[in-house]
Amino acid sequence: MYFLGYSLNNLSLMALTISTGFVVDDAIVVVENIMRHLDSGKSPRGGATREVGFTVLTISASLVVVFLPLILMNDIVGRLLREFSFSLAVAIVISMVIALTLAPTLGRLLLTGGSEHRRGALETRVEDAYGRSLRWALRHARLMLAVALLLVAANVGLVVVMPKTFFPTEDTGRLMGRIQASQSISFQAMKIKFDEINRRILGNPDVESVSGYVGGRNAVSDSMMFVTLKPLSERQHSANQVIADLSAPVDAVRAGFDVRRTAIRCAVPVHRDR
Repeated sequence: MYFLGYSLNNLSLMALTISTGFVVDDAIVVVENIMRHLDSGKSPRGGATREVGFTVLTISASLVVVFLPLILMNDIVGRLLREFSFSLAVAIVISMVIALTLAPTLGRLLLTGGSEHRRGALETRVEDAYGRSLRWALRHARLMLAVALLLVAANVGLVVVMPKTFFPTEDTGRLMGRIQASQSISFQAMKIKFDEINRRILGNPDVESVSGYVGGRNAVSDSMMFVTLKPLSERQHSANQVIADLSAPVDAVRAGFDVRRTAIRCAVPVHRDR
């Protein structure tokens, strides 16, 4: 999710929660077939994984295909659910790869089929280490309870301090602004205000260009502007930081020209079919 530019929000967390079921299911199918081979006295090498490999592959592919329409949608619903669908699809693919590679390897090393199978050295060391840690934890019950309470308090504090949002703001490199003045203003006076605000916005080092028009919503007192930011590699601030930096010069124009309201926000990306 980090490399895809996604943040933790209700949609991405919901995708991670749902994906835990798919991640466990793929590995369970492989491990259960390995145990079936071991219990019947067969070797789990190769055959156990090949028997269920195609099944795991087809199940994972069908699940990805289910979410593919949401990933490819271009309307508002698609933009809202793309992060959820893509995160879940990637988790399913990673689960499939792990189930067909890591799960069989660990299964052959750690699993045994009954008393007739000798315990491996790695299995013995893992069980002994787990037993020692469990006995130590039982002898220090008060300390373990204190650690558990500390972790709960830390999680609560993290939830309170961590920034939260329902839908994250996307930095598309484009901003939209609206200027509203008195209804009695003339077109020439509104044009002067519009040009002055555009000139001050262009003074920001992260802004590449500004365009717009005067006379929005069939009224001369309204105007719209479209701000294009420089590419992320060429600017030092995010779109939200640029909006905060533009507040001071825009407010100065409002005070000098009696502009009633100005608003600048991030533009929502609109995807059109080619």
